[in-house]
This record gives sequence, structure tokens and C-alpha cells, in this order.
Amino acid sequence: MIYSIIFITALFVTLFTVPFAKRAAFLLNALDKPSERKVHKIPMARLGGVAIFAGFFCAVFIGIIIAAFKGMNINYLALFGIMIGSVFILIL
Repeated sequence: MIYSIIFITALFVTLFTVPFAKRAAFLLNALDKPSERKVHKIPMARLGGVAIFAGFFCAVFIGIIIAAFKGMNINYLALFGIMIGSVFILIL
């Protein structure tokens, strides 16, 4: 049950933020333009990772809240390391 709540949170946050990331990519000109070496024929948005990160971050946050209410033990140092690593990957 806990895993399904976390999964649904990640799913809906990602689905909700994808259109905003796409609009932001076109506004910021963060596009992958077509060329003879590429498959796509129209410019494609390159900020989809931001939406995936938002879903991941919210799912981790909900997981922490659920674990706190259930009295589960969490290795916060490892979780902090994973979150910092994911922020670095997002930046790159």
C-alpha cells in the first residue's frame, strides 16, 4: 500500500509537470533541433528531466512523511546523498 501511494504520487506529479516543462523549454529555447543525423522532424523539448525530477522529489518527500508517521527507520544520510546526487544529475 505504501509503495503504491508513492508510485501514484510520482506518476501524477510527473504527468502534471510535463506540459509546464515543455512550455518552459520552448520559452527558454531549450530545444533539440532536427538535422540529417536525427530522427525527429520538428524541434523537441529538452527539459523532460525536470518533470521526472519533480515526480521523484515529491515521491521521496511523501515516502519520508509516510515513514515518519509509521515509525519506520530511515537512513537520512544515505537519502540525503541520493537527493544531492540527483540534483547534480539534473544540473548536468
